[in-house]
Amino acid sequence: MPRGRKKIENSKSELIHVRINEELSSSLESFCKASNITKSEGIRLLLESILK
Repeated sequence: MPRGRKKIENSKSELIHVRINEELSSSLESFCKASNITKSEGIRLLLESILK
């Protein structure tokens, strides 16, 4: 029997590092607090809205 976690569809295995300025960071923080989501979720939502 295999060990570890079960593999899930559409896993979030890609890791991207990005440097942003303080103003953009503050805007992202505000957006995420208002939406009650994490920064990672906020970035994914914003990217999806731009790329689709």
